[in-house]
Amino acid sequence: MLDTTSYANSIKHQSFKMILDALDEVAPGHTIYAKGMDTTIEALEIDSVETMELVCHLEETIGSSFSNQKLSRVRRIRDLASLIEMAN
Repeated sequence: MLDTTSYANSIKHQSFKMILDALDEVAPGHTIYAKGMDTTIEALEIDSVETMELVCHLEETIGSSFSNQKLSRVRRIRDLASLIEMAN
């Protein structure tokens, strides 16, 4: 029997790791600011160019793109992880 809670947590963990990997690629050293899913994008201390590079890196990794409308609502890592999960 599939434990849906464990499965959901696993998916969230994978999304969080994907975001950390992308962050480390575009802004090395800034992963220390990512304390968890509720960390704000602002708290990552990356500039607007690095933010766009992060998004592009994630889009390339998942093979899909996020709409500007959905991206405009991203405030926390959790929001970005939700976009990844919806794209998969």
